[in-house]
Amino acid sequence: MSAVVSDTSPINYLIRLGEIELLPLLFGEVLIPPAVLQELQDAGAPDVVREWAFQIPPWRVSSRRRLSIGRWIWVLVKWRLSRSRKNSGDTLLLMDERKGRKAAWENGVRTAGTLNILEEAAVRGLLDFEQTVARLRATNFRIKNSVLAEFVARARARRE
Repeated sequence: MSAVVSDTSPINYLIRLGEIELLPLLFGEVLIPPAVLQELQDAGAPDVVREWAFQIPPWRVSSRRRLSIGRWIWVLVKWRLSRSRKNSGDTLLLMDERKGRKAAWENGVRTAGTLNILEEAAVRGLLDFEQTVARLRATNFRIKNSVLAEFVARARARRE
């Protein structure tokens, strides 16, 4: 059994793209820490994001523990270390922030960002990667052009 925990950014962009249901299709249950849910419900969040965050989808697992995402990384590491060696790579943190992903990786927690989620969905035939990324680029999503070019090249290679 794997644990999937999401930070705010991937959920925010998937909602805005109308692709939030990719999360349960790809991962089953997803843990959304209370601090993340609060960010999604914040008055400054886009209306569509706030509306979604006030509804509880059946695949969202929550926790009553009030921890920052940084603290969740440590909880995941502790959980991971308490499991057998065979299952040690089962934790996945969904996060776009580079520093957070680096900290997670340094502590043995796998990460995936919004583009990784979209890429996996495209591999499974759930969406057209390039069309969806074009819609993503119309938001305030930021990524280095060189990184995006790698994702697009892989998508094109899969089509050929």
